[in-house]
Amino acid sequence: MKNLFLSSERSYWRKANEAYMALIVDARYSKDRILELYMNEVYLGQSGDNEIRGFPLASLYYFGRPVEELSLDQQALLVGMVKGASVYNPWRNPKLALERRNLVLRLLQQQQVIDQELYDMLSARPLGVQPRGGVISPQPAFMQMVRQELQAKLGDKVKDLSGVKIFTTFDSVAQDAAEKAATEGIPALKKQRKLPDLETAMVGRRSFHRRGAGDGRRGGAAVCRL
Repeated sequence: MKNLFLSSERSYWRKANEAYMALIVDARYSKDRILELYMNEVYLGQSGDNEIRGFPLASLYYFGRPVEELSLDQQALLVGMVKGASVYNPWRNPKLALERRNLVLRLLQQQQVIDQELYDMLSARPLGVQPRGGVISPQPAFMQMVRQELQAKLGDKVKDLSGVKIFTTFDSVAQDAAEKAATEGIPALKKQRKLPDLETAMVGRRSFHRRGAGDGRRGGAAVCRL
């Protein structure tokens, strides 16, 4: 709640707003839906100026794969990081991260979600994170389009938006799937079916410079006709 709609200001007014909004959300949404919202917004790390928020993005950042493909021990690592993403960062503090992950697994064993044999196997595994990469910038093509649209609508006023949260339709998991499909699937599809250059779904690259359609491997955008 506070991450979505409120600033980081510490005041009685903010606390009152947070309590009021929590009551509204609790009355309107089910417990499962509230948990889902929290899991998609919780802070799980920092990459340069970009916050890693939500389990889907954290899964891609730390493990290089969608959250639904994580093993139970990998999921436990992310759960353990909720208490302190900086303290339990698996690259910066691997020993603490391992201890925290195994604590989560132990709690699962105590709650009889997993048995002792599975706990012993999972707790013996290494952290399994990917090698630490560079600064993550989630889908720069999409973000650049947002900036261009704001500039077109607000003009010079866009300079006054420092600290303002902009809500978009961006879905990091869906976009990552599109990136993967475009990179790996289209060449094989074209070869298999002897198709011409495909067009329709734009997939932005890391080095986005302009909007447009063209070569599937160009820095600007990849397109396909399905």
